[in-house]
Amino acid sequence: MKIGYLLCTAGMIALAARGVMGSAFMEARVDPEVISAGRETPITVSISVADSELAADSLAVYEVTSSGCAATPFLTLYDNGEEGDAVAGDNTFTGTAVVNKPYSTTVTIRVIGYFHGIMKPIQSQDFAYTVEDR
Repeated sequence: MKIGYLLCTAGMIALAARGVMGSAFMEARVDPEVISAGRETPITVSISVADSELAADSLAVYEVTSSGCAATPFLTLYDNGEEGDAVAGDNTFTGTAVVNKPYSTTVTIRVIGYFHGIMKPIQSQDFAYTVEDR
C-alpha cells in the first residue's frame, strides 16, 4: 500500500511542479451534494474546461482513496449534448452515474484527463459529495 501511495503522490507533485495540475480545469460541480446512505442515487458531475488542447474523450471521474490516490474511474464526462451533457461544445463536460454507499461518509472525487500528445494526466482539484444516514 505504501508503494502505491508514494507513486501516486510523486506523480501529483511532478504535475504540480510543472504547473499542470488543475490548470485546464475551472469550476467542478457534483449534484446533489448530499445523498442518502444505502440508496442508489444518480449524481451528476460537471467540470468546465479552459484549454481546447485537452483530449475531450479522456475526461473521467475517479473516487479518491484515503491515501490520496485516484482509484478506478466510475464515470466518463462528455461535451457532446448527449450522455448526460446538456449543451454540446460549451466546454462544460458532464456525466451521470448511479452511486450507492452503505454508510455515512464524505466521498472525495477527482477529474483526470489528458492533453493531446502528452502522456501525463492532468488532474482537477479534489471535490466531494456527502453520504448521510437519513
